Amino acid sequence: MRRKLLYLMGIAALLGASYLLLSRDFDRMLFMESFREMRPGWIAASVFATFVSYALRAVRWRRLLAPFKSVRWSLLFHGTILGFAAIYAAGRPGEVVRPLWVARQEDLPVTGAVATIVVERVFDSLMIVLLLAVGLGAADAPAGAGGSVAALSRAAWLLLIGSLTAMGLLFLSHRNAAGIKARLRFGRLRRLFEMFAVGAGALSNAGAVAVVAGHSALVWIAIALQFWLMLVGLNLGLPPATAVLVLAVTGIGSLAQLPGIGGGFQAAFVFSVTVFGGIASETALAGALLAWWIVYIPTLSAAALYMAWKGFSTKALVRELRTDSGWGP
Repeated sequence: MRRKLLYLMGIAALLGASYLLLSRDFDRMLFMESFREMRPGWIAASVFATFVSYALRAVRWRRLLAPFKSVRWSLLFHGTILGFAAIYAAGRPGEVVRPLWVARQEDLPVTGAVATIVVERVFDSLMIVLLLAVGLGAADAPAGAGGSVAALSRAAWLLLIGSLTAMGLLFLSHRNAAGIKARLRFGRLRRLFEMFAVGAGALSNAGAVAVVAGHSALVWIAIALQFWLMLVGLNLGLPPATAVLVLAVTGIGSLAQLPGIGGGFQAAFVFSVTVFGGIASETALAGALLAWWIVYIPTLSAAALYMAWKGFSTKALVRELRTDSGWGP
C-alpha cells in the first residue's frame, strides 16, 4: 500500500509538470533560457561532490557492517554507486540492490546487511529533519508562505517521530535479541531475526550511536556541498539558508520516486524554490530537470562502467542478485 502511494505521488508530480509545460501562461522562452544559464564548472564540482558523498557513505557502511566482518571500502563504494543507480533506475524498490549485492560478494547474511541499510536510513532521516529545522529557522519565508511552513513543520515532526520510533525498535531488537529469539517458534525465523539484530548493533550503546551520527554528519556535509554547488551551477541565486531548506524538502520529496524519471524530487524542488526562493515556475521546472540529470546521469554512467569492468550485464546482475534473495542467514 505504501509503495502504491509513493508511485501515485510520483505520477501526480509528473502530471503537474506536464500541465505547467502545456499551460498557456507558461513562458517557454524563460524555460529554455534556464538551460543556457548553466555554469559548467560549478556543475562539474557538484558531480565530484556527489561521488565524495558516496565515498563517505561507504565509510559509514563499513562501520555498520563491522559486527559481521571487515569489508573492503572499495567494494562498499562500488556497491553504493550500484545501489543508488538502481534507485534512480527502478525507484525505491532499488534500495534492496545494495545490501543484496554486498551480501553476495562478501558472504554476509542478507538480513543483517538489510538491517544496516535500515539503520543508515534512520540516521539520514534525522539529518533531513535537522536540515529542515535549520532551513525553516534561518530562511526568510515570504508573505503568504505560512501554510507551506506549517505543512513542512508537520512533515518534519512526522519524520522525526518515525525515525526515533524506528531507532527505538532497532535498539530494543538488539538489546533483547536473546529473549525475542526464544519466543519465535520457527528456526528459520529465529535465524533471520538474529542476523537482523546483529545488523542493528550500531545502536547498541551511546558510544556506537555517536560514532554513526558523526559519520552521518560528514555524509550530509558532503551532500549539502554537492547541492549548493549544483544550485550555483544552475545560477538560481538562492541564499545559503534557502538552499538548505530546498535540500531538506527535496530529500523528503525523493521518497516518492518513479523508475527512471523520479517525480517526487522534481516536484519538491519546484515547490521549494518557487515558494521560498521566489523563482519563476519556468526556471524552477528547468532547474528541477537539470538537477535530476546532474545526479542521475553520472551515477548511472559510473555504475555502467563498473559493471562493464566486472563483465556484468544488467540481466546478469539481476540474475546474480536473485540467487541470494531468499533473505537467509
